[in-house]
Amino acid sequence: PATLSDLTPEYIKKLPQDPFAKSGTYRYKKNSSDYVLYSVGPNSKDDNASPILRQTAIQDKDINGDIVAGVIN
Repeated sequence: PATLSDLTPEYIKKLPQDPFAKSGTYRYKKNSSDYVLYSVGPNSKDDNASPILRQTAIQDKDINGDIVAGVIN
């Protein structure tokens, strides 16, 4: 889809909230052939889909990076 909201209500009732964000849903970006779906991660800041690099950092609120799922080329 062009945006996550395009999925509602036909595919899902409502968009899930990002548990790490102060408010709002998961982030989603799409270009002509790729997409990325991500959470702002433990620092609650949008790091523009830059992934957390250390596996153990997921619980460290001071670490920069987002929890990224999707395709980035």
